[in-house]
Amino acid sequence: MSQVDNVVFGGTRIDYSIQRTSRRKTIAITVSPNMSVIVAAPKGTRRTLVAKKVHQKADWIVRQQERLRRNGRQSTKTFVSGESFRYLGRQYQLKILRQSTAPSIPHAAMFRGRFVVPVARRWGAERRREAVRAALAAWYRQHADVQIRSSVARFSPCLGVAAAGVEVREMKTRWGSSGTNGRLRFNWRIVMAPKRLLEYVVAHELCHIRYHDHSREFWRLLSRVMPDYEQRRQELERLGPTLTV
Repeated sequence: MSQVDNVVFGGTRIDYSIQRTSRRKTIAITVSPNMSVIVAAPKGTRRTLVAKKVHQKADWIVRQQERLRRNGRQSTKTFVSGESFRYLGRQYQLKILRQSTAPSIPHAAMFRGRFVVPVARRWGAERRREAVRAALAAWYRQHADVQIRSSVARFSPCLGVAAAGVEVREMKTRWGSSGTNGRLRFNWRIVMAPKRLLEYVVAHELCHIRYHDHSREFWRLLSRVMPDYEQRRQELERLGPTLTV
């Protein structure tokens, strides 16, 4: 069960929910797509310690929320022909093919530099939007799986670690996670980012197989394969709110 609390930073009140779990060893703060703040903390962590951590990160939290507000993170897509969607950092236009017959669950494809999705002509606007969104999400998930597994295979030997498994899934507030059992989970939306940012997320989670916190040793290991990790991290922080379907 989560606990709700808040801190005041300047003239801004920051509300946040605390989720305690025995699986964590450190406190982690995320800003979700709806701008809510979630704090994951080790089981038994005092509220005062959580509040201190949130206050330390308050400037970053406020900047993240402002970026989300500016970018209109919450589903500004209308899923009509001509709209652009990212894949590995590049923009591709959507083409909707309205046909007399179409599968009840359409599939998206990349054809001649465009996303193409067939839909039934008889469908109303709402059903058409939902079908196109689902088709694009499925396409992204499939290609994210390929790209992520390729990057895991590339960086694992360099870092001297091996993942117990790789899973690509829907994740609301994180780009990736590493379980204590060495199993890695990734948000399929990361495949919308430039490949260098996808690789940052993969290498980051691989390092967590050896170090479960963000200690000096963790960052030192990551810097061995990615000396510019800080630049990539900041770039993902700026771009992240726009990676949506």
